[in-house]
Amino acid sequence: MKFKLLSGLKASPIILLLTSSVLGATGAQESGRTMTANEVIERLVMSQANYKELTVKLKNGDSFSGYVADVSRRSFVLREKHGLMLIGYEEVASVQRPKGLRRFLRGIADGAFIGASYALWLPLQGIYYLLTGEGLPDC
Repeated sequence: MKFKLLSGLKASPIILLLTSSVLGATGAQESGRTMTANEVIERLVMSQANYKELTVKLKNGDSFSGYVADVSRRSFVLREKHGLMLIGYEEVASVQRPKGLRRFLRGIADGAFIGASYALWLPLQGIYYLLTGEGLPDC
């Protein structure tokens, strides 16, 4: 019922200003402090349920990105590229979703790598066909 009521309202500049100031204050508070164990567990469970990638920053300065495989009472298992990691909640400083720009640039780098691979492979394949006397394969 609340959704129908809110959908009928028009956004006023005052509501937008208040919303942006509250969101800005919340973001500033989270960036400079260490998360509690309950906040870490909450984000991990939500990420595991939605199968979203996370970046976990530890108190010693290390950071790891991956997917949550298991959440237990005192620790959790993070599945990253190189395997599984068991991390205790007392070691965690913050848990965040990767930034959109970073994921975008990673996709650009992957595309550039694939393009460069083809740019190297195609001339080598042509040289192979010339040296062996084979014709181009039929389509």
